[in-house]
Amino acid sequence: MNNVTITQNAWQQEIKAVEGLRALMEDTPLGATNEDEIVDRYADARDSLMGSPAPDLGAAAQWKLSIVHQQVRDGMVVKADVEALLDDIKRLAAN
Repeated sequence: MNNVTITQNAWQQEIKAVEGLRALMEDTPLGATNEDEIVDRYADARDSLMGSPAPDLGAAAQWKLSIVHQQVRDGMVVKADVEALLDDIKRLAAN
């Protein structure tokens, strides 16, 4: 896990970037020549943000919990994502 907590503003900018890549990925037709590249870019950005400590409990709950919730609904929970969320909650609760 990344130990550098980012500011709320930087966190929101990163979320916008990840969500923009997700929208691009969802709008990319299956089989498009750049489909794999777009999926990889989204996954890398999402994984990077998920591994970054959230600036506050609200940020952790709002974005990270929604990612884990979606994974639960899809039946494909990523252990590292659950651990990143729990790490944030523990760290922020201790402050």
